[in-house]
Amino acid sequence: MVFKSKKQLTRAIKRYGLATKRSISFKKSVEARVRAKCDWLGCPWLLYAGKTSRCSRFQIITFEDEHQCAQNRDNKLVTAKVIAKRYEHFILANPLWKIDSMKAIVMKDMFVDVSISKCKAAKKIVMDKLMCGMKSEYTKIFYYQLELLRSNPGSTVVVCLDPKEMEINVFQQF
Repeated sequence: MVFKSKKQLTRAIKRYGLATKRSISFKKSVEARVRAKCDWLGCPWLLYAGKTSRCSRFQIITFEDEHQCAQNRDNKLVTAKVIAKRYEHFILANPLWKIDSMKAIVMKDMFVDVSISKCKAAKKIVMDKLMCGMKSEYTKIFYYQLELLRSNPGSTVVVCLDPKEMEINVFQQF
């Protein structure tokens, strides 16, 4: 197989590790080559890829596809970002989702025993993304005021800001 970049190759290896529920680590990886190995002691699974000489693409050179290990509950590939991406729609639909039940769902779906702090970090990533979108909407409040004045000639629109927050503009009401 040939990949456009090292990033695309490592992303594919990580997806493979998550799909097979096995922990894969990258050993001796430098800019021109990637070496991935199963974390289970004695497992022969190995992938070695390098940059081709003709073009700047990465090609798999050595691939031993046989696992002689069990699925690993301590998978380092399952990070807070992976959990946030996978369960984003659940968190957005239910922002009060308990961390313990989140941990149990991750254990059931991904067969990984994650820490509570990792689940909290995943929830924080999703909530920060949501809040960032909401904050950007409030920056358009004065454009909304101008649009109301343009579409309703003769009307009055006043934007009231919170008087307690003098340094930054905090919307209070119309």
